[in-house]
Amino acid sequence: MSSSDPSARASSRVLLLGLDGLGPAFLDAPIVKETMPNLLSLLRESATGELASTLPPYTAPGWTSITTGMRPDRHGVFGFTDRAGRPLTGDRVLTPRVWDFVGASGGRSIVVNVPMTHPPQTIDGVLVSGMPVPPGASFTSPPGLVDELQSDYIVDVPVREEARESARAFELLQRMTEARGRVAARLAREHPWDLFAVVFVLPDRLGHPWWKNLVPGDRQYESRKSQRLRRAAAGCLRALDEAIGGLLAALPPSTAVVTCSDHGFGPLRAEVFFDLVLAREGILDAPRVGRVRRSTIVLGRSRAAAFLPSGARTWAKRKLSAQPSSGGAIRRAWTGPSYQSGVWLGDPSDERLRAHVTDLLLALRDPDGEPVVRAVGAPGVEASVAMGAPDLLCEMVDGSVELHDGLHAATPWVSREDVAWGTHRTEGVVAIRGAVGAAENVDGEAPDITPTILALLGLEVPTLDGRSLVSPTTPLAGLATITRAEAMEPSSVYSDEEEAAVLEHLKSLGYVE
Repeated sequence: MSSSDPSARASSRVLLLGLDGLGPAFLDAPIVKETMPNLLSLLRESATGELASTLPPYTAPGWTSITTGMRPDRHGVFGFTDRAGRPLTGDRVLTPRVWDFVGASGGRSIVVNVPMTHPPQTIDGVLVSGMPVPPGASFTSPPGLVDELQSDYIVDVPVREEARESARAFELLQRMTEARGRVAARLAREHPWDLFAVVFVLPDRLGHPWWKNLVPGDRQYESRKSQRLRRAAAGCLRALDEAIGGLLAALPPSTAVVTCSDHGFGPLRAEVFFDLVLAREGILDAPRVGRVRRSTIVLGRSRAAAFLPSGARTWAKRKLSAQPSSGGAIRRAWTGPSYQSGVWLGDPSDERLRAHVTDLLLALRDPDGEPVVRAVGAPGVEASVAMGAPDLLCEMVDGSVELHDGLHAATPWVSREDVAWGTHRTEGVVAIRGAVGAAENVDGEAPDITPTILALLGLEVPTLDGRSLVSPTTPLAGLATITRAEAMEPSSVYSDEEEAAVLEHLKSLGYVE
């Protein structure tokens, strides 16, 4: 049977409902139980389980694995930037997306706000790019689709740990979520589709700055400030729940719903400034600084630092960054941004350096003398050189402890017990409604979502890393593997202005320094 034969598809449709950063701990929080009846009802009607994220457990590799059925060393995305620190674009993903396979079978897709889909590719259907998107850039395919979006449509709201204007941030997050919900429901009603994929980023945007305020488990939860923040966050969560309810109401009756997240969330306990260890070993130069800069740096990203002018903090951090200087400073290895969970080597072929840095990572200890890093590995060679994979990927013993880049700390171990921040966890969620072959528990991994969606549509691609979480009751129509050349257009290059804008947005989210 030809892969382009429409009879290769089942008659049902599939909604992929993505909830960025939603994990078991957030689902159990009182604020979710009090504000999200539509989501909780959907989950009760579904087969549910945990969805293990990627390594590292972050947005760019997570959603790319979910939508390709491949692990990061196959699809090539380990972060939002490549080895040179330049932003990655969606058309540099090395493997086809699930909507490419749907299109090859003769089906149509609607894709809304999936991260790493800019610039918008031409697909069999319509696409609204997810972050990062440069301001003013076209972000829909076809281009005229932008006229169908709400005038107040917002691609993303940058909220990071140091956010001070919480009232304004909550207002923007709510507006973004409401507008995306209206657009998604209208597209579902007015356009033909077999696959509808949409991602709402609200859980992630709430978790980073305010986790300990919103979710029980920390002494800060009972404070008056936390109570005030929960009242404000409740409006955002109600908006998300209404968006989910409106979208579900717009679906045809036969639609199967796959709900999932790219990672979970939990409290941030500490950060380890590994560049300080590298500097101590002579692997990385530590610039000399004066007393004022040193005092500013020692504050680090503490609660007290939040009261300093942002320019002062940036000035100090740049001086003690691990970036190369014009003076020929030693930089044989350096720590990547915290979301990359790894270390870069100046010469990846230097096996003695690789072994030495690996030993230093495995020797890291917390204040109680317990190991910090469980294992150190290497990504695929092609992905490491071409894309954004550190040369040494670290699996942390405790998800509440992160590696952090830079030298702007007094000691490698910096406690974050006194701040409200959250950080990513490997444990995400998955729920499947309307699938005859779904078990009661459907634990899986991020690459399992694409083969699950294809199986629900009566299709199968045998070369994927993931496995279907449902057992079809009828034979699946096999699809031939789509090569990268057939699935994607040549890589786009941002202008200098667009690149700067994307990097600034990623900085505002805490993904790059």
